[in-house]
Parts: sequence; C-alpha cells; structure tokens
Amino acid sequence: MPELDELKFVRVNNPYIFLRIPRALFEQVKGYDFSVNRLIYYGASIAANPLTYIYAMTDDLDVIRGVFWARIDIVDETFEVYLISVEPEYQKNTLKKALKFVRELQEKERPKLEKLGIKLKDKIVLITNQPKAYEKLGAKPTKRILMEKNNESKQPEPDDGMVEENPETNTK
Repeated sequence: MPELDELKFVRVNNPYIFLRIPRALFEQVKGYDFSVNRLIYYGASIAANPLTYIYAMTDDLDVIRGVFWARIDIVDETFEVYLISVEPEYQKNTLKKALKFVRELQEKERPKLEKLGIKLKDKIVLITNQPKAYEKLGAKPTKRILMEKNNESKQPEPDDGMVEENPETNTK
C-alpha cells in the first residue's frame, strides 16, 4: 500500500470519476446531515460547478483512497474546505497534507478567480466537527459560529434577540 505522501490529488469534474469514489469515504464522515444517496445522485452536478473543487486522492494505480471537497465562497472570497475523507490507514497526517494542498490550490486558482472578480483572501475556512485536529495545525475558530435549529420543534419561539433589554427602564 502506498504512503500518504504518494497519493495524488486528481480533480473530479467528470461524472464517471465521481461515481468511482468509494461510498464508504462519504459514509465515514461524521457530523454531516447529508444523504449519501443524494450526494452520489447529484455528485456529478456538484463537481461540474467551476467554483467547487472535488479531488480524488489516488494511488499510483488510480485507486481512490480519499476525497477532498472545497468550494469558493464568492461573498467572503475564501476557500472553504467542506470535506476531507480518507481510508483509515491514511488518516494520520491527512489534514496536514490536505491543508498544504489547498494552499497550493488557492495560489494556483487566484489568477483565474481574479478574472471573475473574486479576490481571494489569504485564509482558508475549514468546516469541521473536529476543531481540535485543525487547532493542532494552527487553525483558530472563526468569529462566526455555524448554528442550526430544527424547524420541527414544537417549542415556543423565543424573542429573536435583536432588541436588547434596557436595564434603566427594565423594558425592551
């Protein structure tokens, strides 16, 4: 079996390559609420978006050992790393390799994106449910926090929090 450093990143912009990504690589990702079936069904369309960067991590025999998925946030002008998944035997230094790769990708894509009016900031946003792993590599939590609310909840809606209480009058 090849070492992690021997794996190549191959851009997935062909539906047949996307369908070759082992389902288990998506199934082992924890903390996402997406349906793997829907992802596989729409994967080719997702990969066809020029501002989406899906890469298969392949060995020298073109066996897919991992998947890397990032996208450009055109409003924030940042690369967002959305998903990194590799076979268990490659997991030890994968984040380090993936971050090095995305920095290189960011520099490579910068001129093309500037032609589209996107001036990439010199930072990478990492979407994860394992922040400690990224903190070990020097990443810090962002100022914004991703939140979610289940709309099926039967709980009463609280105050929207946009109006602060006035302590002098004890009113809102």
